[in-house]
Amino acid sequence: ASCVAKRASCIPKRASCVAKRASCIPKRATSVAESASCVAKRASCIPKRASCVAKRASCIPKRASCVAKRASCVPKRASCVAKRASCIPKRASCVPESASCVAKRASC
Repeated sequence: ASCVAKRASCIPKRASCVAKRASCIPKRATSVAESASCVAKRASCIPKRASCVAKRASCIPKRASCVAKRASCVPKRASCVAKRASCIPKRASCVPESASCVAKRASC
């Protein structure tokens, strides 16, 4: 008698489980459709990725030549810096001359 009572108490629980499962069916169907569209999108990306990889590979020699050019510029930059440094005292000597020129112009 107690078993019969337990089974009878399980009936509404089973019914709610069946209802929940039934409510999951459309969700599963949409998730299957979404996953199929994702697979299709991934497949369409494969040739794009391949072209990107090819472009990157073609850039490697260009980058190497740029690095070489930059390296060749280093001594030129150093000589420019040295020339600028040698100009500083000349500029300093020009400052009083330009001040006297300004005074002469003002008197004119």
